[in-house]
Amino acid sequence: MLDGGGIVSMLRPAAIVVLSASYSGIFEETGLLSDVKKSVHIIAGRLSPFGAYILASVFTAMISCNQTLAVMLTHQLYGDAAETGDEAALALENSAVIISPLIPWCIAGAVPLAAIGAPSSSVLYAGYLMFVPAFYCIARLRKQGAAVTGEKKAAAGISPGGNGAERTEGRKHGGMQRGKGG
Repeated sequence: MLDGGGIVSMLRPAAIVVLSASYSGIFEETGLLSDVKKSVHIIAGRLSPFGAYILASVFTAMISCNQTLAVMLTHQLYGDAAETGDEAALALENSAVIISPLIPWCIAGAVPLAAIGAPSSSVLYAGYLMFVPAFYCIARLRKQGAAVTGEKKAAAGISPGGNGAERTEGRKHGGMQRGKGG
């Protein structure tokens, strides 16, 4: 199964990456995906940002049949929505990189299955590939929920670590804070 080949054996995967990058550039410069990009942003407003990453990943992996192009296109469609580069990298990794092998005709899953002689239905047993995006989505939602709760407490004047009994606005003293001199 593994008979070597060195650099020559890597020419085909390298060609796939180069071809994928050229398609990605063509799609971006011609604006072919501008309507799809608008749709992804609308979906993100209704779901969650990571939910939009997942839907964009499934769409691009199904169309491109290629993990590399799926990552590039997903980033083109929704990469500008991430707050930081680290968040974009994690969202891409937990969506396009992991979801691509779950598409039976995508080479990220089809080639390894063909190499070991397994049927395409074997992707149904790739539980880890299904759980990582789900757990990441849950973690993001919990983080967003904690941030919203913190903002609500701050707006109400409750200290972040407090139980709600103390207020930061000084209401106990007639609305004025008392200092050392007064």
